[in-house]
Amino acid sequence: MPTLSSAGQDSLHLAPFGDERSDLTGMRLMGERGATYVVGRSLGVGATGVVHQVEGNDLILKTLRRRHGTEPELAERLVREGQVTLGFQHAGLPHGVDSGVLLDGSPFVVLTHVPGVSLGQVLAAHGALTGPEIAILAIRAAAVLHVVHQQGVVHRDIKPEHLLLSSTDSGRLRVGLIDFGVCTGSFVTAQQRQDETGRVYGTPNYVSPEQARGVADVDARADLYGLGAVLYECASGQVPFRASNVARLLRKIISCEVPGLRGGIHGVGPAVERCILGAITRDAEHRYSSARGLSRSFSDCFQSSGEKRSAETLLLERIHGADVLGFSAPTPHVALEAVG
Repeated sequence: MPTLSSAGQDSLHLAPFGDERSDLTGMRLMGERGATYVVGRSLGVGATGVVHQVEGNDLILKTLRRRHGTEPELAERLVREGQVTLGFQHAGLPHGVDSGVLLDGSPFVVLTHVPGVSLGQVLAAHGALTGPEIAILAIRAAAVLHVVHQQGVVHRDIKPEHLLLSSTDSGRLRVGLIDFGVCTGSFVTAQQRQDETGRVYGTPNYVSPEQARGVADVDARADLYGLGAVLYECASGQVPFRASNVARLLRKIISCEVPGLRGGIHGVGPAVERCILGAITRDAEHRYSSARGLSRSFSDCFQSSGEKRSAETLLLERIHGADVLGFSAPTPHVALEAVG
């Protein structure tokens, strides 16, 4: 069995912890497209990446921490994120605007800011969600994933911190998805896919069994598993599998079926529970085949449009009352060696 490297969970610490690369603040950087960007305050720092505000507009600048600035794989992934997001034209997704190179040779990308409060922050503030809230969350998240998958992209790191919740101008729930640092898809070369085989990309608690086995050529169903694991946590207050270390966790994900919810903390109801478990079956062939299919199943959990609207209103109240409103930003991730 391969040896595991250090865990690849690159959680973002919001400022004031994000003061690394503080020398960039106030600097004027020129992108490859000829535009100039004035770097604003540091918004956060992860294990490998740093995110800054761009002054004067609704953009962010993402680069690598100084110690990782010239690591080829991380640099390649950051550049890939900028290129992949060029094709996104959706309010809930970052759009790649520009890219460039810092004086020390490390890359940076400029992305549009996706507003919202992370689902992780909402769960920390309020705990588990009700069945109707989970259903409306799933429908909105699936809508964003559908756009991503239509572009031939698989995110590979769906987790509460990467799902941003906000309200539209008309007062409806919007779910955004950020951090495409470990994405894959039709744009990946055969050599890149070969290099990635045998490694685990994503956050261990939410990776699909095929990701845990180190399969590089995963499809949209891996993201649906990740979303299902997130929804499971929304219902039960804990992730589907728990273990004393990452190696044991990955073995459980590979070899075990997800335990039933037993109604969840708030009694999510059998229909919602069936939908959640349908997204996180161990065998990808028995999972939802598309984000739209998942969305339709969760929509069937509502008896009327009024019931759906009530659930939406309740979830929006949690967001606005959580006292956690702020800037959530994406960060790059590292990988684990695969198990089994």
